[in-house]
Amino acid sequence: MAYSAADFVVIAAPTNYDSTTQHFDTSAVENVIDLVYNPEAIMVIKSTIPVGYTKSIRENIAVARPVPEM
Repeated sequence: MAYSAADFVVIAAPTNYDSTTQHFDTSAVENVIDLVYNPEAIMVIKSTIPVGYTKSIRENIAVARPVPEM
């Protein structure tokens, strides 16, 4: 697959906000990360994500360098 040799992977997935739980649904982002995982690539997340999300991704999914869009 093309993204297996990519230097950068841009992830733009929906993260719907649930006002009842007051949390973002980041499952679509996590599904894309699982699909395109490349430990050498920098992942640029172009989705609304909660504070601390990239840290948890690094720890739980072992992604080398996820980067939220600034």
